[in-house]
Amino acid sequence: MFATTNAAAYDADNCLKNFNSFAVYHNDHLQAALEGLRRAHPRVTVMYADYYQAFMYLLNHAADLGDSSLWLGFDEGSLQRACCGAGGPYNFDINLMCGLPGTETCSEPSKYVSWDGIHLTQEAYRVMAQSLIMQGFAYPNHHFQEQWKC
Repeated sequence: MFATTNAAAYDADNCLKNFNSFAVYHNDHLQAALEGLRRAHPRVTVMYADYYQAFMYLLNHAADLGDSSLWLGFDEGSLQRACCGAGGPYNFDINLMCGLPGTETCSEPSKYVSWDGIHLTQEAYRVMAQSLIMQGFAYPNHHFQEQWKC
């Protein structure tokens, strides 16, 4: 949808730098605003879940370890491909979304990060939720972990 032939526009993860820079900019300002709320209301716990950092961690570590380049169950060759879709290197076409005639669904969705090029698979959402709660991508994370103890 936003692809360009300018190789310099992409980062090492093959993501467009401008969009990631904007996400970081937004999140920095959001965290500053939340810190202001925390100071103004010290008896209230205001939490921030860093979805961007959790997702980047998932992408950067999903295929680091294990046999057959699998870790967390994700297939290295499908990290940026949609499980359900049609066309192109990402199996994504905004005009031919998942479920429409002409699209195909992969046989093992749990090995994919992306369900349809927009939404994650159930397995990716599970890993993301676990990362947000247990791996320090939510701030202040000690409150989160106290609430989720079993």
